[in-house]
Amino acid sequence: MGWQKDGLAKRWAGKKMGWPTEIIRLLIPIWLLSFFCLQIFLPKSRIAPWTGKKRVEKMRTKKGWKIETVINYSFSFPLLSTGFGKMPITTPFEVRNHTQHEFGKVAYEVVQHSFKMHAKLGRIFQESVFRSTLNQILGSRSVEEFEIRLTHKEFDKRIYIDLLVDHGCPFELKATESLADAHQCQLIQYLMLTGLKHGKLINFGMDCVDHRFVNCHETLEQRRKFQVERVDWLSSAYTDRLEHITVDLVQDWGTGLSRSLYKESLIALLGGEDQCRGFTHTKWKSAQTGRQSVYLIAPFISFEITCIRQDLDHYLSHLRRFLNNTDLESILWVNIVSGCLRFQKITKD
Repeated sequence: MGWQKDGLAKRWAGKKMGWPTEIIRLLIPIWLLSFFCLQIFLPKSRIAPWTGKKRVEKMRTKKGWKIETVINYSFSFPLLSTGFGKMPITTPFEVRNHTQHEFGKVAYEVVQHSFKMHAKLGRIFQESVFRSTLNQILGSRSVEEFEIRLTHKEFDKRIYIDLLVDHGCPFELKATESLADAHQCQLIQYLMLTGLKHGKLINFGMDCVDHRFVNCHETLEQRRKFQVERVDWLSSAYTDRLEHITVDLVQDWGTGLSRSLYKESLIALLGGEDQCRGFTHTKWKSAQTGRQSVYLIAPFISFEITCIRQDLDHYLSHLRRFLNNTDLESILWVNIVSGCLRFQKITKD
């Protein structure tokens, strides 16, 4: 038959059951092309529509506020988060999660080296000296200042773990009078970004070495699952822009990170320090008393980024007092915590 001499039929000729392979070979490039087209033409969601779902709860009133809650379940693969295979969080090599027992053995060894080193060096040296010395003692097992790279659109930032031992045991070193909660939060953030579960804080700045275990069991997929709350958040060019940029960023990186990291990235995405940083006049009984630096999204409209888990009303009262004693017209307040993004517009009393 003549049709067998052309096209697919010619390649099928003489091959028993060869047509399924040919069909698959044709469908694969079509599927890949469709997949990448979705990433290009769906920039707002940044997640393929079949991997997430969203619903809006009914409006409710609480203390006179107009509150809207949007439940936004975001399940995505890191590969899809920034398009064309660019990962939002990367490291020089793939880290390995150790069991708690395995990590405990490594930590015990590192702490023993730390005690011996501290006994010889004392507590006055800078953190960098303790870090490089301990790295030299551990040799090839240790990587000093292990890099974590975070990207989102044009924003690019690198942060560093002091020591990574055996490809998956992070150690954060300090040379301070005492360990604080902020130091623990710093290490937890490193664990969140790398997906590691166990870490260790070591402080050389005291008469005796102080050390603490730090654990984190929240995965990136869990941190990308969040709800959005809006309080008096009326739609406008400024509120929509700030909300879209924030939600887009958190869908990439997840919730639970530090305020300074979110603030720095959002300022960069809104145009940078030069464009956002401004001043407002301060007042006392209608008389001008000075000026205060603020971050502005528009003339006389500032924005505030926080990561507060408790006492939101208390912080809100201070924001209102600040607003009422400046030239600002309103403050756009964004609070980012694990599982929740909260947007509130604050106006003068």
